[in-house]
Formats: sequence, C-alpha cells, structure tokens
Amino acid sequence: MAQDIVPGRAAERGLPHILTIAGLKKSGKTTVAAALIRELRARGLRVGSVKTIHHHPQDLDRSGADTRRHAEAGAEFTVALLDGEIAYFEPRASRPGFRDAARLFAPGVHYVVWEGTSDPEAGGGHVVCLSQMSDLDATLATRRVDPGWMIAISGVVAGKGGGDVAAVSVPGAPAALPVIDATQPTGAAALADLVIRWFGEDRA
Repeated sequence: MAQDIVPGRAAERGLPHILTIAGLKKSGKTTVAAALIRELRARGLRVGSVKTIHHHPQDLDRSGADTRRHAEAGAEFTVALLDGEIAYFEPRASRPGFRDAARLFAPGVHYVVWEGTSDPEAGGGHVVCLSQMSDLDATLATRRVDPGWMIAISGVVAGKGGGDVAAVSVPGAPAALPVIDATQPTGAAALADLVIRWFGEDRA
C-alpha cells in the first residue's frame, strides 16, 4: 500500500522526500511546482528541484555551440558557470532517471520537487496537474503515475470549473483527492500542509 514504507524508496536511502508534480503539457505543472517550492521555503525547509524535459536536449543550447560541443568532443561532464547559477551537463546513452539525479542532490535538503514524469525509483508522493478533469486517465498513463502515491490534484483545472469540486475519487488512491488551486496563497499553504503530512514521521 502506498502509505507503507516500500523497500528501496528514496527516503529509506537517506535522500530527501521526493514530491513529483506530474501532468500533461500546459496543465500548470511549473506554476504548482514553483508555488510549493516558495511555500516550503517560507516554512524554513530546504528544497531542491528536478525538471524532466521532454524536448530534444539540443534545445537547451540554442546557440548550437559551447556546452553541446564540449559533450560532442567527449567531455564526461560540463559545468556551465552563468550569471547567478551553475548548470551541470552529463551525456547519457539513454534518458536519465532518478538514480542519475539523486547523486547530485545537496546534503541536508528536506524536499525535492520533481516536475515531470513519475519515476518508480523515487517513490514519494505525487501531485497531479490537469487542464480538465477528463485528462485524468491519460495523465496517469502517460506520466506513469501510481494512484496509490497521489496526494492531490492541482493545476489549471483547480482554477476554473474543476476547482468547484472539493475532492475526486481515483481508483487505487488512498483516499478521495482534494482539488487545490496552488495559485492562491491559501491553496499553496493547504497543498504544502498535505505534502508535509504525507511525508510524516511514519514515512521518513
């Protein structure tokens, strides 16, 4: 059952709690992820993030030069120093997953907000973002979400007609799932409360 500790999950390996924000394109994932990061940080928690990108990796280097050329030349990794941030690039033979990202997590981080496709290795909890309620089944299948790990529904749907729905029953979910508009301060706070409760001491 999702609430039970599952051997091999992230928290059992001394890693941060992994919160996946899953949804189809234009469902509000980035908005929800940013709202949760802000709210968790405001509570004094250390938060990191991961973003699964579904376009071709060369789109990250629009100049068509520098970092991409280093990788093509055979560099095992490239660190790009930018104004106010550092980017890390490492060529992989296939799409990287949770194990690849986890080794880069800073020690002492409480939560990692992972925007994109669910990774079974990560375990954790999931907030599913929808444009409309009818997208639910397609979202769960496309983003490989286990309903047993769902905490709430948010995204675009929560700020329009679907936001009038207090909770949604999803087969396999541990309980009816609240629909929360994270764009509102009260909604972001409520969603953070749910996340913190989900990752309570019994799941640490």
